[in-house]
Amino acid sequence: MSEPNTSIISRVMMTVAVSCAVVTTGLVVRRELFTPPPVAAAGVPRPVKGWESFQEGGQLLGAANAQIKMVVFSDFQCGFCRKFALETWPEIHAKYGDKVAMVVQHWPLNGHSEAYPAARAAECAGRQGKFEQYSKALFSQSDSIGKKAYGRFAVEAQVPDTIAFSACVAEPGKVAVIERGMAGATTLGLTGTPSIIIDGMLSPSGALSRVTSMLDEALKARESR
Repeated sequence: MSEPNTSIISRVMMTVAVSCAVVTTGLVVRRELFTPPPVAAAGVPRPVKGWESFQEGGQLLGAANAQIKMVVFSDFQCGFCRKFALETWPEIHAKYGDKVAMVVQHWPLNGHSEAYPAARAAECAGRQGKFEQYSKALFSQSDSIGKKAYGRFAVEAQVPDTIAFSACVAEPGKVAVIERGMAGATTLGLTGTPSIIIDGMLSPSGALSRVTSMLDEALKARESR
């Protein structure tokens, strides 16, 4: 009786071994054929196609003849945008002067209910040459956005004609320049605010050290041409 039992056990073990080999082979083939493409390393700038058109049409801060026009997609209710506008950009402007300008493109995010109205108000201030001053007023009092009348921000930003400003803010419908910024963010594949593009490269961070490093490289590349 022991020999047949031994034979049966041997056949079962062989069958299991063959099955395991088939499964293992299948897993190897699946791994080789269906491995997802590698993800770009975090913290590395990536190229962005079609960004050049967004150097124009936004709000320009800095010299019109700057060597580099840094494109920044921004949201007035974004805390990181606030830091960039109030701290990082002044540092950049102090370091590079007229060599670097910033072009602000609006990207009010869906989760920020007052971001679009705030962008509209800033554009209305921009009609009277006060976009930068109005933006500073909004960012410096970001907790008051949606609670404080946009006309009061206009007074603080020294917008000359507050009646014209209020009429502009009350205009119905969407704002073309804001809509263009939103559509551009989607087309360019941006993922959050602020999104900073320097000579076709998207910065992985709004940190001053990262942005200045990219600006240094871009300026060096331009000077060597």
